[in-house]
Amino acid sequence: MKTVFKTVLALFFLSTGVAQADYIVIGGPDCGTCFGGEYALQGILTDNSVAGQETWQFTYTANLSGYTGSTDYVGALAINVTTGYISDTLISDPTSGAWLQRSGLNINQCGSPTGDGWLCNEWVSGAQLLVSTSTTFSWISQITMETGTLQDTWSIQADFDPATGQYLSEKAVRIPEPGTLAIFGLGLLAMGFVKRRKHA
Repeated sequence: MKTVFKTVLALFFLSTGVAQADYIVIGGPDCGTCFGGEYALQGILTDNSVAGQETWQFTYTANLSGYTGSTDYVGALAINVTTGYISDTLISDPTSGAWLQRSGLNINQCGSPTGDGWLCNEWVSGAQLLVSTSTTFSWISQITMETGTLQDTWSIQADFDPATGQYLSEKAVRIPEPGTLAIFGLGLLAMGFVKRRKHA
């Protein structure tokens, strides 16, 4: 039984090395510069096996159910989460391929001015993301960065064509991943079982 306990405990500590997540929600009906929009951004550390590098997967969502602006569609969305950008990959966008991801560029349809660390997703073709017909849009990006360069404060810029973007910043909050919680729970159960065996 001691072997089982040690195995579960080892799995827990191994899992906490990668299963890290940060999460922010900014905007909403009381945010005057957000036009009633709410933006959620979640980052999960998925790989730190290369020395000096970390790869994070970011899911960012624009909830425009309370949008009060006057423009017709979402033209671009940009995030800034790291000071040590290395590379990136756009995994999915709301229209399955009609968006292009550009690194090093902030809002204004992913054009000038440039902004160090910004990652901008721009609508380039296909169906527009009309605010009047759909209210929630999500993107998933994978970003490789230098180890330890994930910022505490994350920034989001949203652009409703042809309007200029809104700039929003918020401190990210770390939350435990479900997998970590599950293994932690198994560890607690194992400790309780061992304790009961000793008293029996």
